[in-house]
Amino acid sequence: MKITIEDGQMWLNNMYFSRAAAGNGKSRLTPGTYHVLVRKHKGVRTVYAEGMGYIGGSNQHDVFISGVRSKNRLLADPGMALRLTHSVERHLEDGEVTLEVV
Repeated sequence: MKITIEDGQMWLNNMYFSRAAAGNGKSRLTPGTYHVLVRKHKGVRTVYAEGMGYIGGSNQHDVFISGVRSKNRLLADPGMALRLTHSVERHLEDGEVTLEVV
């Protein structure tokens, strides 16, 4: 599976999934290609991109994903992170998962 982040949007295998932004105090996401896996983070299985960091539904993750946006920013969306984790786990059984930040 290929996860792509471009222009503030996350795509899974070229299908729109969610909005995405830099989190955890970062000003922007670093372009590149990253190997993706699932790790425990604070006791919860969370998507992790090696070299980028954790991908989750709050701004305390390195990549913040959400389907909910207010006037100025993304809002916390733990359900979106859970859906991403399940999708990545399913695809890891079939092969490699990568994240490409454009």
